[in-house]
Amino acid sequence: TGDADSSQILAERVSSSINTTASGSNHIRIIALGANGWLFVNGLYVSELQLGGLLDPGTVSAIGSYFTGDGIAGQSTSFQLFTIWSIAAAP
Repeated sequence: TGDADSSQILAERVSSSINTTASGSNHIRIIALGANGWLFVNGLYVSELQLGGLLDPGTVSAIGSYFTGDGIAGQSTSFQLFTIWSIAAAP
């Protein structure tokens, strides 16, 4: 929730496992369980995510080249097999 000027940092870490080549691809997995979350890039653990304030249901989006200068001019980012799985809470 919020507007385009609001943000919340979930984690801040550099990962050498991200493929930044023009023809490269990356597999990103986020596991969220209550207030706990974990980020994996290309099968390697990157960071724990601080999800404490993000427990309400809402919209999930995938965004590429969000910041100016992060994209490649004339190219686009495609997302394939974007899937969200929900598991029931334990009784």
